[in-house]
Amino acid sequence: MKISCSRKTCSAFGQVALGNIIRNGHDKNGKQRYKCKLCDTPATPKVKPSPKPHQRKKAIAGHKSLRGRPEMYSEVKKKKTFSLTPTAAQKLDKLSAALDLSQSELIEQIAKGLIDFDSLKSFSLDLNQVHPKG
Repeated sequence: MKISCSRKTCSAFGQVALGNIIRNGHDKNGKQRYKCKLCDTPATPKVKPSPKPHQRKKAIAGHKSLRGRPEMYSEVKKKKTFSLTPTAAQKLDKLSAALDLSQSELIEQIAKGLIDFDSLKSFSLDLNQVHPKG
């Protein structure tokens, strides 16, 4: 869990693993509280935003999802890291939402030839909206 000081004037603001964050009791719901030793400000854990509906893994009836076991294909997916400009990342997200696929699955299907580039040209990739041309 990544926890950093939330006070902008603190010398440790936004930095993780400096040893300045300590436990500070529990809140009324029993959740652990933290604070910065340097400035005595409450610190909050960075919470990952929940994925959008098209980014969630779709359940396959009668098939339990297990790490290291192939689900949709005959092989297990490997992690790959890509760097994209913010504009390209937005367009990829909008295109994957329009096709109701995760970004990973969209790239997988394009690479395997299951989605061809000609079919993608039918989508308008305006940053404000994605819709089929027609």
